Amino acid sequence: MLLALVKKEWFELFRDKRSLLATFAYALFGPILLFIVLKGIIATVTTQTDVRVGLYQQHPQVEYLQQFLQYKQLSTEFIDLEASQALAENLVDVVLEINNKTTASGYELLQINVFGNSENSKGEQQLRKMKQVMASFMAQQATDDLIKQGASPFSSEWQLNVHEVNEYTMRGKRLLDSLLIFLLLSPFIISLNYINDATAGERERGSLMPLLSQPVARLKIVIAKWLVGGAIGIVGTAITMVLGFSLINSLPIYELDMQIQWSLSVMLTGTLILLPLALLVTSLQMWVAITAKTYKEGQSYLTMLSFLPMLAVFMADKWSELSFAHALPLIGQQQLLQQIFSGQIVNFPALMQVSILSLALTAICLLGVRNRLNQESIIFER
Repeated sequence: MLLALVKKEWFELFRDKRSLLATFAYALFGPILLFIVLKGIIATVTTQTDVRVGLYQQHPQVEYLQQFLQYKQLSTEFIDLEASQALAENLVDVVLEINNKTTASGYELLQINVFGNSENSKGEQQLRKMKQVMASFMAQQATDDLIKQGASPFSSEWQLNVHEVNEYTMRGKRLLDSLLIFLLLSPFIISLNYINDATAGERERGSLMPLLSQPVARLKIVIAKWLVGGAIGIVGTAITMVLGFSLINSLPIYELDMQIQWSLSVMLTGTLILLPLALLVTSLQMWVAITAKTYKEGQSYLTMLSFLPMLAVFMADKWSELSFAHALPLIGQQQLLQQIFSGQIVNFPALMQVSILSLALTAICLLGVRNRLNQESIIFER
């Protein structure tokens, strides 16, 4: 009887080809979209920032500064307008002005004023680059002044070398966490349409009543729907992971201070980690959707449920402070995925703990769905 119920659910799944395409749309098109977004980010980060520099010709040292800027391969031109006007009319990107300044002790200084517009990302990058170039110019001038005074700029016995022993920078870690949100969302999004149709949808159409009137245990009906929904979630998540990370790994992600370990064993391990989560998500979605009287109502509930992975990953640093965080579903899987994609050895005791707890919660959710089907309100409250 259970096999017959599973066949019935498979036929329901393939009944509408458009619904089937919508079910796997996240797994097929999501990785491609993520690939395009990351490619654009890398292109933005690695693109050389071009800066057009405007100079005022009044000061005698301006030609010396112009030579330095041209050596740094920056285009320069002399202007007569006010800095704000030249920037507003987009004649130049940055304006430099040299002024004489006298300190309180009577010491003469040459002051360089930098004018820029940072109201957009491009202007902010241009202004940041000009700050770096001017810092290099000031350091060179300090070295030249020491040499003119007969002192060696390398006379100090102190030297600084900074070595980063961490494998990932904070930016790389944040990007990996963002990719994990995309992956952890997979079972929530992929099985959503089917679970909603198999519970709230059947209840709205009235097809659930003939099914419940048959001489079959309610738990078998629940398990049949859960098996099909779980299979969809597992297969869809595996497709998302393989397609997504294979595309991402083809990009020069080292430009983002990031590395991802990608191999067949990593993909298999990732699927093993996410399998209990996919089964738990399916049972939890059934428990939530069976309380809805209409398909739209169930879709609203399940959509709100899909925000759980985002909340879990965004608060990953807070969760990591808990000693039992590795055993919590979703949190534990997120930590295990971080390990395998960063080339670390999987913590198998933690994997066993989170898998057992996920399966135990799955059983509780399935029993909750069965109890809901035993209530008369499931038929009459429509």
